Amino acid sequence: MNTISRRSLLVAGGGIAAGLAGAGFLSGCSRNGDGGRSDGSADLTYTFMATKELPDAGAVQDSLNDLLADRGAPYTVTLDALQDYNQAMGLRVASGDPGDLYFTAPWSNSYATNASDGNLLELDDLLAEHAPKLLASMSSDVWDAARVNGRIYGVINQQRFPKMWGFQAKQEVVDQLGMDPAAITSFAELEPFLVRVRDAGQLLPWSTSNQAHGKLFQPEIHGFDPIATTLALAVRYDDDSLAAFSWFDTPEFEDAVRTMRRWNELGLVEPTPPSADDMQTRWNSGQTAFADAQYLPTNPQYTEFATIGNTFVRTPLLNTDGVLATLTGINVDTPDPAAVLSFLEALNTDLDVYRTICFGIEGTHYVQSADHPDLVEAGPQQAAYDPNSDWVFGNQFNAPYRNLADAEAKRWEREAELNGSAAPSKAIGFSLTTDRIRTEVAAVTAAIDEHAPLALTGQLDADEALSNLRSAIERAGLPRILQETQEQLDEFKGR
Repeated sequence: MNTISRRSLLVAGGGIAAGLAGAGFLSGCSRNGDGGRSDGSADLTYTFMATKELPDAGAVQDSLNDLLADRGAPYTVTLDALQDYNQAMGLRVASGDPGDLYFTAPWSNSYATNASDGNLLELDDLLAEHAPKLLASMSSDVWDAARVNGRIYGVINQQRFPKMWGFQAKQEVVDQLGMDPAAITSFAELEPFLVRVRDAGQLLPWSTSNQAHGKLFQPEIHGFDPIATTLALAVRYDDDSLAAFSWFDTPEFEDAVRTMRRWNELGLVEPTPPSADDMQTRWNSGQTAFADAQYLPTNPQYTEFATIGNTFVRTPLLNTDGVLATLTGINVDTPDPAAVLSFLEALNTDLDVYRTICFGIEGTHYVQSADHPDLVEAGPQQAAYDPNSDWVFGNQFNAPYRNLADAEAKRWEREAELNGSAAPSKAIGFSLTTDRIRTEVAAVTAAIDEHAPLALTGQLDADEALSNLRSAIERAGLPRILQETQEQLDEFKGR
């Protein structure tokens, strides 16, 4: 029972954020048109992202509502799972019927856009009044990350927040090479081992794709806080002046481009990188020896073969980009905000409520394992309800484990400790508003999409690739974007 990762969603088929087609509506899970029931209690529609059909969602919904009724809840919940979520929710929001509460993120059904466009309810006062345990479960630094123009518009789904970029490798390859992963502190230090894999002729040394997966630059490795990821803008996490810069202009980025070009010339990567789907297939089938990855303290396993690795992040960061990976927002037009907050309080603090929506009905969709008290295993009808994405719904640290290794390593405890020890960025809570620079943002984004993958996959001479990228974004309007970003950062700093 391996959990679906956000990264696999972004890689597969170009990512959920591409929003290709249509919505998958659940049969038998309809909502009354007036948002209530005949007895006067609220009926809340909860719209969330699904990656597959969930045929037993109606039965799980009934079980959830029975559980809530036992808790004395004056509301019921309708589960509304959408596939192809980004496009489907765009249509829902535009039609004015997104549900009472719904999944939102920077990468799907944009949180910042929903907040800026007035689609989400301000929660600052409501959290304290109606969800005090939920509010107390995260520090003020964490909640600050959810602020847009100074106000909180989303409930953060707790999980590991720092991005721990580094590498992963097949355990058997590491053993054959006599390699100590803990001694590797940079991508460049992997090169002699990749050469040996190449010379053995059995596996592709390093995994890349034409969408620049496998790139050798990640801002968090260098202490950069990405304040506008799609525009490659950052500040240094400990910089009191909050000076904005493009990481394309840094020595660290240039080193990454030159290293990847050398790897391309040495035959350590495919000369023409494959699609993201093909890259993932090759990795999952064991055809590739090494890949970039977020390497975590407990080394969770996601493939049929064992993997090992290391992180290159020296200072784990608590920043807006990491904290806001996934959230739940409340529709500004919901008729009963108090009921919605009460449900979110239960979803994030009541273990049985969270387990039901994440795993389904005990004995049917999952069973308690005899091997460990915190481990669950597949039930006889797991295929009928298996969202397999706890991070969509609430506090992932409240979930039971799906594999014994995670349970024995106490993975959630270790990741919660990592959150608690992470260094807060000076820019946490900053969100760039692009209203005055929409034209430049569109042009710069297009230039990055055209030139950055070529630079990051080593397909061009490094000097040529860097020159093409930097000159293209300069012409497209990067100076104006940096000016606007700095003005907003200065205003943010002065609050």
